[in-house]
Amino acid sequence: MEQARIRWPENMRILEVALDTAIEAGAFKKAAGIAREMLALDSINSGVRERLVEAHLAHARKQIPKGRLDLARKELAQAGE
Repeated sequence: MEQARIRWPENMRILEVALDTAIEAGAFKKAAGIAREMLALDSINSGVRERLVEAHLAHARKQIPKGRLDLARKELAQAGE
Protein backbone atom coordinates (compact mmCIF):
# COMPACT_ATOMS: atom_id res chain seq x y z
CA MET A 1 0.00 0.00 0.00
CA GLU A 2 2.77 2.45 0.87
CA GLN A 3 4.45 1.89 -2.49
CA ALA A 4 1.20 2.63 -4.30
CA ARG A 5 0.72 5.79 -2.23
CA ILE A 6 4.23 6.93 -3.15
CA ARG A 7 3.69 6.22 -6.83
CA TRP A 8 0.17 7.73 -7.03
CA PRO A 9 -0.10 10.13 -4.07
CA GLU A 10 -3.28 11.79 -5.31
CA ASN A 11 -5.22 8.67 -6.28
CA MET A 12 -8.36 8.81 -4.16
CA ARG A 13 -9.06 5.09 -4.49
CA ILE A 14 -5.61 4.21 -3.14
CA LEU A 15 -6.04 6.72 -0.34
CA GLU A 16 -9.45 5.25 0.46
CA VAL A 17 -8.00 1.74 0.75
CA ALA A 18 -5.19 3.09 2.93
CA LEU A 19 -7.77 4.81 5.13
CA ASP A 20 -9.81 1.61 5.46
CA THR A 21 -6.68 -0.37 6.28
CA ALA A 22 -5.58 2.09 8.96
CA ILE A 23 -9.01 2.11 10.60
CA GLU A 24 -9.24 -1.68 10.58
CA ALA A 25 -5.77 -1.90 12.16
CA GLY A 26 -6.76 0.55 14.92
CA ALA A 27 -4.21 3.09 13.66
CA PHE A 28 -6.57 6.00 14.15
CA LYS A 29 -3.92 8.71 14.13
CA LYS A 30 -2.65 7.43 10.77
CA ALA A 31 -6.24 7.21 9.51
CA ALA A 32 -6.80 10.85 10.46
CA GLY A 33 -3.68 11.86 8.53
CA ILE A 34 -4.81 10.00 5.44
CA ALA A 35 -8.28 11.53 5.69
CA ARG A 36 -6.70 14.99 5.84
CA GLU A 37 -4.70 14.18 2.69
CA MET A 38 -7.93 13.18 0.99
CA LEU A 39 -9.69 16.35 2.11
CA ALA A 40 -6.80 18.42 0.75
CA LEU A 41 -7.62 16.92 -2.66
CA ASP A 42 -11.41 16.99 -2.28
CA SER A 43 -12.43 19.40 0.46
CA ILE A 44 -16.18 18.83 0.09
CA ASN A 45 -16.06 15.05 0.45
CA SER A 46 -18.51 14.61 3.31
CA GLY A 47 -17.87 10.86 3.59
CA VAL A 48 -14.18 11.40 4.27
CA ARG A 49 -14.96 14.22 6.67
CA GLU A 50 -17.25 11.90 8.64
CA ARG A 51 -14.59 9.20 8.73
CA LEU A 52 -12.03 11.76 9.96
CA VAL A 53 -14.32 12.62 12.88
CA GLU A 54 -14.89 8.92 13.56
CA ALA A 55 -11.12 8.32 13.60
CA HIS A 56 -10.61 11.11 16.14
CA LEU A 57 -13.42 9.76 18.34
CA ALA A 58 -12.06 6.21 18.13
CA HIS A 59 -8.60 7.42 19.08
CA ALA A 60 -10.07 9.29 22.05
CA ARG A 61 -11.86 6.10 23.17
CA LYS A 62 -8.57 4.23 22.84
CA GLN A 63 -6.79 6.72 25.12
CA ILE A 64 -9.32 6.72 27.98
CA PRO A 65 -8.57 3.20 29.32
CA LYS A 66 -4.87 4.04 29.19
CA GLY A 67 -5.52 6.97 31.52
CA ARG A 68 -4.43 9.47 28.86
CA LEU A 69 -7.28 11.91 29.32
CA ASP A 70 -5.12 14.72 27.95
CA LEU A 71 -4.79 12.91 24.62
CA ALA A 72 -8.46 11.95 24.65
CA ARG A 73 -9.41 15.62 25.11
CA LYS A 74 -7.09 16.60 22.27
CA GLU A 75 -8.73 14.08 19.96
CA LEU A 76 -12.19 15.27 20.94
CA ALA A 77 -11.17 18.86 20.20
CA GLN A 78 -9.85 17.84 16.79
CA ALA A 79 -13.07 15.94 16.09
CA GLY A 80 -14.99 19.12 16.86
CA GLU A 81 -13.00 21.07 14.30
